[in-house]
Amino acid sequence: MDANKALDIFSKGLDVYRDQSRASQAAKQPSAQPAPVVTYPPIVQPVPSMYPRVSEVLHQPGQVCRDSTKSEEGLPIHGDIERMTLQNSAYRRVIATVGGQLTVNCLRPGEDIPWETHHGVMQFIRLEQGSLFVYIDNTSFRIDNAGFVLIPPGRRHRLMNPLDARVDAKFYSVYSTATHPVTSGGHVDATRAAALARNNH
Repeated sequence: MDANKALDIFSKGLDVYRDQSRASQAAKQPSAQPAPVVTYPPIVQPVPSMYPRVSEVLHQPGQVCRDSTKSEEGLPIHGDIERMTLQNSAYRRVIATVGGQLTVNCLRPGEDIPWETHHGVMQFIRLEQGSLFVYIDNTSFRIDNAGFVLIPPGRRHRLMNPLDARVDAKFYSVYSTATHPVTSGGHVDATRAAALARNNH
């Protein structure tokens, strides 16, 4: 037998061996299992609200939103506060009074809310359009669109839309008292379980 014929027989035998080896390995591997089906609880659609929507009340011409503590016995009121703020053109409009109070404001260029003090009540202001000069006691600063300021109780303050402003300053205010624990570094509940453990929810 010449060398070429011997090499050819050896090559064919090697190919047969490789094919048998691959088939053996494939037989040893477990068949692919279908991915487990993950089921989620059905999404519960909210029940249509039985409460008045702030936006609906706000858009009634010539009407101020109701004081829910007097007419609705403290029932919740909901709506799109950003849209309501931007659509408001009144100097001050009371949206709701439920323990605290929610208002939307619009200051023309050069207009201000004169010096005032709220005793025992914190005021949160979120600016949705324009700029505001904020004066608190002997300090002053400026906030722009999407800025906010927290005015502590008992601090004399004033808000002003700059005289050279090109647009009205539109913002909403929340007047409230502290509810969650007060700490020097600012209280944080990292998880829901921690909040529930403190009865702080």
